[in-house]
Amino acid sequence: PVTIPAAHRQWMFSEHQLGWSKVSDAENWLATYAKGSRCLVIEQYVSYAFDHELIPKEVDVVLDCTDQVSAKYWISDYCHKNNKPWVMGSVEQWEGQVSVFGYPDQNGDQWSYQDWVGQSLKDHMVGSCEQRGIFPPMVQWIAQMQVLETCRICSGLPPAFNGKICYRDWE
Repeated sequence: PVTIPAAHRQWMFSEHQLGWSKVSDAENWLATYAKGSRCLVIEQYVSYAFDHELIPKEVDVVLDCTDQVSAKYWISDYCHKNNKPWVMGSVEQWEGQVSVFGYPDQNGDQWSYQDWVGQSLKDHMVGSCEQRGIFPPMVQWIAQMQVLETCRICSGLPPAFNGKICYRDWE
């Protein structure tokens, strides 16, 4: 749900939406401002208990706006298994990163999240948004980079950050 700690950094939401579903509100926003696009909304925490079969095969690209490492591992496994490109975004304090995984590079190789971070990273190792804080403009910057990469993929152009991480620290 929309919460006070999140409302200031997530421009799609405001304080009058406290307690509302972020996922449903995001779907409504996209229906209003991105006419003609189709968005699959799954209002459930992603973990290894989540069934891969709940995501239709017609999905073209996966955008990740999660803040849990365990969810990122799950998304990476799903995208690798199903040959889906994944546009990953991550923000913490004044730092942010964007990368594309699961998209073939010029040699046909596809990178995974695990290729970069290994298998041993745990949620508690990176902290949470509430614990460490987030600089709100960084969230918007990372989101715009994710949109650009998604537009490139959907247009048949190779993503700029395929197999690389675009890292920015504004501190």
